[in-house]
Amino acid sequence: MASACMGDIAILEVALRNRMDRQLSLLALEQNGTEDWYMAGLQFDDRTQYQIREA
Repeated sequence: MASACMGDIAILEVALRNRMDRQLSLLALEQNGTEDWYMAGLQFDDRTQYQIREA
C-alpha cells in the first residue's frame, strides 16, 4: 500500500515545496526587494536558519 501511494506523495511534495518557495519569495521581495528569500535575511528561528545554511 505504501508503494502505491509514493507517486502521489512525490507529486504533493513537489507542489508543496514550489508553493512554499513562491510564498517565501514574495515575502522577501516585499521586505527586502529581492526574491532570493534564502539570502534576504528573513527572520527565522535558529534551527531553520541552520537548516537553510546546510542546504
